[in-house]
Amino acid sequence: MLNTSTKYAIEPRVVVPEPAFASSVKTAPHTIDALTASGSNFISATTNAISYSANAGSTWLSATGDVTGNWHNIKALPGTSYVMAFQSSISTTAGRSSDTGQTWTNVTLSNPAGTIWLDVAYKSDKWIAISSGSATDTSISTNNGSTWTAGTTLSGEHTSIAYGNGIFVAISPGNSFSTTTDGTTWSTRTVPVTSNWSDIKYANGRFVAVGTSDAAIIYSFDGITWYEAYINVTNLQDSSTGTWTKVAYSSGVWVCVNETDETIITSQCGSIWSSLLDDSTTKVFATTGPYKFIAGAETTSGLPIWLGSKGTADASSPVKRQKSPSIAIVCKGGRAKSAVASLTPTILGSIASFAIV
Repeated sequence: MLNTSTKYAIEPRVVVPEPAFASSVKTAPHTIDALTASGSNFISATTNAISYSANAGSTWLSATGDVTGNWHNIKALPGTSYVMAFQSSISTTAGRSSDTGQTWTNVTLSNPAGTIWLDVAYKSDKWIAISSGSATDTSISTNNGSTWTAGTTLSGEHTSIAYGNGIFVAISPGNSFSTTTDGTTWSTRTVPVTSNWSDIKYANGRFVAVGTSDAAIIYSFDGITWYEAYINVTNLQDSSTGTWTKVAYSSGVWVCVNETDETIITSQCGSIWSSLLDDSTTKVFATTGPYKFIAGAETTSGLPIWLGSKGTADASSPVKRQKSPSIAIVCKGGRAKSAVASLTPTILGSIASFAIV
């Protein structure tokens, strides 16, 4: 029986009206063979050219210094102004920037025979770079990438590396990864899904790894114990459509791009993913894929934004208008902190972007 002594709890539910989901056409500076982000800046690279943008890709400036090289990967150190660039050919030379990609100098990595350097992960007092090949060479820097020495050679191929929560994690095709806390002693960690693992990132207290086979996305809080993520879109749960190439994070949102087509999926936690549905419509970039790169940054007003690239020559792309999804906010005993209002994609020649506005 309800009476004056009964305590009541009210759970308001607010639905944000659907704003427009639009795109526009802009021009990319050159073919995009590599893409990264740092703070509010995006940095892109191709053969003998590196460019940077401080306004979400609206305008690009050419980097100066030692930019000659067959650049195929570029990576910013989160929270700092350091950026590294690696070549697609066997070389001791890598690129290093200490001003968010604006000026570059060459640095020399250790170079066992036949080494192509792929990726780097950053700890405050130690950076570790990994190579391609049936065995993975490592190179270590303890002075912010200025000089490098040879590290431990890992058994098997590895494709990407990330650092977080006190541990480096290097991913490899199959169902096991390699981890280290010091760059010298490495351990093998079993993961719950077998895939051609293509990318790994650490952000918001967790690692997220994505693969180009078997629609694979997994996550871990410590780099040791891994869990399979759930993709909440039926047609993206099989190996033919869920071929995830790259993953990026910005301001509370993870974004993953697809090697098969222009589909994008997002997650706030890394464990449950969806494709921004509106009336059962899958959200996509404005031009058809596949997309090879994704990078997340923040606008000057602190809002998250991502750029995606197909890795093709710059060219005009058609504009495609859609609607953004409605967002339900559940408040329990107080106010909700914030609400995502819309996602607005922009096409930059061969680069597509979208931002929370």
